Amino acid sequence: MPRIRLLRPAALVLALSAGFLSAACSSGGGSGGIQDPSVYEEELGRVAIQDLTAGLDRILQKHNYDITRREEIYSTVYYETLWKPREVQPDELSQGVVGARSRVIVEGRRGGGEGDIFRVFMKFENQAQLSGSGAWQAFPVTDDARSIYREVFGDLQMETRAGVRSIGD
Repeated sequence: MPRIRLLRPAALVLALSAGFLSAACSSGGGSGGIQDPSVYEEELGRVAIQDLTAGLDRILQKHNYDITRREEIYSTVYYETLWKPREVQPDELSQGVVGARSRVIVEGRRGGGEGDIFRVFMKFENQAQLSGSGAWQAFPVTDDARSIYREVFGDLQMETRAGVRSIGD
């Protein structure tokens, strides 16, 4: 019997430690963990770096986003735009939003041994001003805002896929 009593506190400590470790690992970004409701993210897939940079410049310009940060290192790429004001959507108006803006972040990591091919993710960060407050704050992406972001993502996806196809021909 004394042995069982000794195992119970140890098992409890082990279970709690595993739970904390699991929670810490899952909240560190990437595809696991809790999703930030003010961020809309899509995986662009595997893209050649030259197609990504050319397509990104064209599509972001088309949608009036200006790149403010561009990092292209051997194993990773990172692009970030300035915050861009956008029209407040109907489902945001009903929640007291009087101003809305977004920015785009594109991140990629080089695929294993595949030359200039990167696995790329595109994120849209969403902020709003609520009536009675002039401060910008993170605001959950609504269905209407998600439609806007999906359009930009779809344009970039089409642009980069077209580039990949022309290389393979």
